[in-house]
Amino acid sequence: MDPRGVVIFAITYVLISARRLGWLGFDRPAGALAGAVACVVVGVLTPRAAVDAVDTDTLLLLFGMMGLGAFLAIDGFFDHVAIVAIRVAGTPGRLLGMVVWGAGILSALITNDAVCVLGAPLVVGIVQRHRLPALPFLLALATGANTGSVATLVGNPQNMLCASLGGLAYRDHLLLVGPVAVVALLINHRWCAGRFGGYWPQRRSPTPPHRRCRRRRRRRPRLVQPSGPASPWSSSPAPPWPPSWAPTWPGQR
Repeated sequence: MDPRGVVIFAITYVLISARRLGWLGFDRPAGALAGAVACVVVGVLTPRAAVDAVDTDTLLLLFGMMGLGAFLAIDGFFDHVAIVAIRVAGTPGRLLGMVVWGAGILSALITNDAVCVLGAPLVVGIVQRHRLPALPFLLALATGANTGSVATLVGNPQNMLCASLGGLAYRDHLLLVGPVAVVALLINHRWCAGRFGGYWPQRRSPTPPHRRCRRRRRRRPRLVQPSGPASPWSSSPAPPWPPSWAPTWPGQR
């Protein structure tokens, strides 16, 4: 093992793991590229060996799947999915589950990278429009995309590379790993619901009949459009979510 390669790997790993280094003008892709160039410059790899290490089949497949995701975004597919999700979910808790399962299923079809890149702006728009905390839904998007992507050979770049180098069959992989992905999504959904479910109110138990006339039931919060101009998200302006009696997310203003 060449010690120069170990040093370059360690430095590159730090650059990739750290956030954007403003004082260097480096982000993660730039850090990875700098590490690859450094290996060639110091002689850890010859230029020919560096070219041979690039798997063009995997890159072309990833490029094609990302392009497919981009075409769906241009066609308005993700916007339509977001509108339907809001209408069907109705409450923050159910919306959280739909984000987990939606991201997982789409990732198995068009790669987790495309789902996260194209889905994150939509999720951010939804949580801002309905004044929801961003962390639970973005974490659900990221974990759901990674969990569901294992189901198919096009779900993530790692699976693509394994399929290319190992000659794996799409159907065999799906039958073998698909059920594992479903179980993992169930666990993921359960964890997100348990971890973040306490940050919005749950439905109260029914009021006894003899007390209904004396006591007004507190309604479960609905996903509504904040007061302002009407939009596709609701038929009429409504008070913002959450109501004044709802728990406040730590750090939310």
